[in-house]
Amino acid sequence: MSTVLFILTIMAFALILYVYIGYPFLLWVLTRLRKAPKTEINEQFVPTVSIFISCYNEADVIEEKINNTLAIDYPRDRFSIFVISDGSEDGTDDIARRFENDGVRIIRQEGRLGKTSAINLAMKECTTDIVVFSDA
Repeated sequence: MSTVLFILTIMAFALILYVYIGYPFLLWVLTRLRKAPKTEINEQFVPTVSIFISCYNEADVIEEKINNTLAIDYPRDRFSIFVISDGSEDGTDDIARRFENDGVRIIRQEGRLGKTSAINLAMKECTTDIVVFSDA
């Protein structure tokens, strides 16, 4: 019985050594043996970007946030702004609508269903390469 316990103890100790020393060493060796794949960089590629501004009753700050977002130095034809209102009741939507001529899209979610639900609703309409999430 003591031999079995001794073997189990040695195996447990060996497992701990492998986790903290052996596995990292194995990964280090494998990274030295494998060459990194060559990647080509296309400097002409400019991805399309959407900024999602989620808000609920943010009338005090939404205009400043939209103006700040519109001031981003990025090609306007590759950049879109979505204001996602989670049932705002304080005029946030009306303020955001003033920027529709600047390309700002307003998506209103009726009821107070939460930020995640509002973002999921907006993602159905998004087709850009990159999505940036922001709060008001």
